[in-house]
Amino acid sequence: MTNQGIGHSTDSFLSLLAHVEELIDAGRIRDARRFLAQFIERKQPEPRMLPALASLYLRVGKSEQALATMRSAITELGGEASLFNALGLMLASIGKEEESREQFEEALKLEPTNNEALRNLAFTLHRSGQRRTQRRTRRRPQPRRH
Repeated sequence: MTNQGIGHSTDSFLSLLAHVEELIDAGRIRDARRFLAQFIERKQPEPRMLPALASLYLRVGKSEQALATMRSAITELGGEASLFNALGLMLASIGKEEESREQFEEALKLEPTNNEALRNLAFTLHRSGQRRTQRRTRRRPQPRRH
């Protein structure tokens, strides 16, 4: 694929994002869902666009598609801490607390000083009533001395 093709694909995806966001903000969720489905039928998004697409699916109430898309992003883009953290947030937003905790922990395994994942894990533990574990989690990992 040429650079021009990549740019065009990115431009059309950014236009999709903007249009779907406008429809959602106007309360036209059904139209946003239909527009999103039509776009995906015509064009398969590039892997780096999958997290944004997953977010759109979540906003239009298609949580299972959102989760599947985010898991595809993790597979296609490699296990980055930010992607596991985003998946954890999605899971938490639909009430899957235990699964969200696992994703935040996975993000921290990859990047132990990831403040966002650390904060999200602490909040999740707090909400689930595991205060003792939360206090331990809030402690910052100390750098290893050689």
